[in-house]
Amino acid sequence: MNSIKSFLKESARFLGYAIAGALTIALAADLTIGFSMKADMFSSEHKPSVKVSSLEIDVAGAVLTDIVQNIGTNKEDLSLHPDHVTLGVVFVQNYDPTNSVVYGEDADNPFGKIKPGEIGFFRVDTTVTNISMKALTNAVNVRAWVVEN
Repeated sequence: MNSIKSFLKESARFLGYAIAGALTIALAADLTIGFSMKADMFSSEHKPSVKVSSLEIDVAGAVLTDIVQNIGTNKEDLSLHPDHVTLGVVFVQNYDPTNSVVYGEDADNPFGKIKPGEIGFFRVDTTVTNISMKALTNAVNVRAWVVEN
């Protein structure tokens, strides 16, 4: 629990945004997340913010992968826990300060991109069997947290 809290606090530094607040995650049959987010790049008349004190995401599985992996410029699969049956909720942080990484079921045809220092949080369809990633310019270190569906 503490490692994911520190991971998400580290993840709060992305370009042009300030994210603050408490974050709690508990695994049982649900994944519970709380966060707040504020965008400071807009005019004083319009400063959007979001606060979710508790969001429960239903996950039936009991397997969690928590890894830091070096992703090169050729596509490669995330090294998931061998007991993962179905993928579910995925949280990825790009630790690199200058290079982006793309992801998808096949990173040569990605459906997402994580810029330097940013995070990605998404649920994958039950038909997806792996998450493939590829750095765009130079290799990057990413932290991946994958909860079984």
